[in-house]
Amino acid sequence: MQVLRRVPLAAHVTIRIGGEAALFLVPETKEALCTLLALSDEYRVNTRILGCGSNLLPSDEGFCGAIISTKKLSKIENSAEYFTAECGTLLNTLISRAAACGMGGLERLFGIPASVGGAVFMNAGAHSTSTADRLVALEVYDRRSGRRLLLPRAALGFSYRESRLQHAREMVALRAFFRFTPCDREELRATVREVCRIRRSTQPLELPSAGSAFRRPPEGEVWRMIDAVGLRGYRIGGAQISEKHAGFIVNRGGATAADVRALLSLCEERVYAACGVRLVREIECF
Repeated sequence: MQVLRRVPLAAHVTIRIGGEAALFLVPETKEALCTLLALSDEYRVNTRILGCGSNLLPSDEGFCGAIISTKKLSKIENSAEYFTAECGTLLNTLISRAAACGMGGLERLFGIPASVGGAVFMNAGAHSTSTADRLVALEVYDRRSGRRLLLPRAALGFSYRESRLQHAREMVALRAFFRFTPCDREELRATVREVCRIRRSTQPLELPSAGSAFRRPPEGEVWRMIDAVGLRGYRIGGAQISEKHAGFIVNRGGATAADVRALLSLCEERVYAACGVRLVREIECF
């Protein structure tokens, strides 16, 4: 594995904000990842798993512990309609690999900046499709028992942007098993092109962000609520509620984590006061 010290986290998260990590570890195999987790638990080292770094906001003060990056864990295997992907595999890479084989099911998620592990953890979704729709099973490392387990989809507690992994942090995703279905390759390519077109036209992809700032509540779309309370384009320091899509907070340059947290709190307060809706953050601060 690669062992680095005092690594700026801003370079490893999509919003490009964050102080230094005391340690930055990059295992090259699932076994090395499990060993790292076991050692960190034995010696009580604070750890955090990092995939693509979307939906994350590191502190300006940095992280006093070990960041474990899964970027080298990217092996994909397939047999007929079944595909397995290690936790650090880019979701786009998995979708493209399946499409090249004429297999579809997650193509509407193309463009989401997530690793497979992060997509399963968040049950990432778009256009009425969720990661869990095609997941069959998940191999995890259980930090309590020190064992690797294979959990069926039904044991993972999926719902809208939710999974059991969010509430049982001792379970760390290692490898995901998916089942895709045969599709026409040209139709798959057309769907991906359309999804990318919509994403480019509606989201502020030209600026660093952590993705959607809040989860969509049952009461309606978050961006409409934020827009209705007059916060579209509102800026604190280098952070701004996107003028293109009010559900995103973008880094206009030099933004700090404190700037973003202040905007998150302001949205929560204004929307609750005006609409009676308590927004739930999709961005995770640490």
